Amino acid sequence: MTTRDSLNPNLWCICSLSINPTILSIIDQYVAFSITENNKTFGMVAVYASTCYIRRRTLWHDLSNLLNQQNLPFCLIGDYNTILEASEHRGRLAPARLPMIEFQAWSDQNALFHLPTRGANYTWENRRSGRFYTERRLDRAVSNHAWLNFCNTMTCSTLVRTKSDHYPLLLEFQINDCIFKSQFRFMKMWSLHEGCREVISSCWNNMVVGCPIYVLNKKLQLLVMFTL
Repeated sequence: MTTRDSLNPNLWCICSLSINPTILSIIDQYVAFSITENNKTFGMVAVYASTCYIRRRTLWHDLSNLLNQQNLPFCLIGDYNTILEASEHRGRLAPARLPMIEFQAWSDQNALFHLPTRGANYTWENRRSGRFYTERRLDRAVSNHAWLNFCNTMTCSTLVRTKSDHYPLLLEFQINDCIFKSQFRFMKMWSLHEGCREVISSCWNNMVVGCPIYVLNKKLQLLVMFTL
C-alpha cells in the first residue's frame, strides 16, 4: 500500500499468505517487491503513474534505479498514465509529444519490452460523448529481457470493465524450469514453413513511431512474442 501524506492510499497490492513477498521499494507511484518460487527469485512492480508528466519524471528515474540495482527478472504492470505512440490514442485532440518521448526514452534506456495485450485496444476512456470522447492505452505490462528468459509462457489480457474507466489487466505466466546456455541458432525449417512470410510481414507492417533503432527493436519484439 502506498502512502500519500494526507491523501488516501491509491495503490494496493494483495496476495496469498503463502507467497510472502519481499518489499523492495515503495513510493506514491509504484510498489516493487520480489518473490521466490521454487528457489527462483523474480521482481514485480505495480505501477500507478501520476497524471502529471513532470511528476512522472520522478517515476522514470526511480524505476531506472530499481532495475539497475536489482539484478532480477522484472515485470512492471499497471497504469502508466501515458502512451508510447500516437496509435495508442483515439480522440479529437492530438496527444502531447513530450510525455511520449520521455516514456520511449525510459523504455529504450532500460532495454524494456512492452508485452502485447490481448483484448481491448484502448484500456481507458474519459467517458465523455461526441467530439470530446477520448480513448487511450494507458495500462500495460513491461518487462526486461531477463523476464522473457525467465518465463516459459506468459499472456497479458484485458478483463471486463465494470464501474471503472479502465480495463483491468490480467498477467499470467509460468516459470521456465529449464536451465541452459542460450546460443544463436538459425533453424531453416522456419523459413520453409508456409506461414513464415505472412508472420514476418504481419509483424513488420505494424505502425511504430520512433527513431529507427526503436522501430527495429519494437518490431523484433513483436516477432518474438508472436512465436512464443
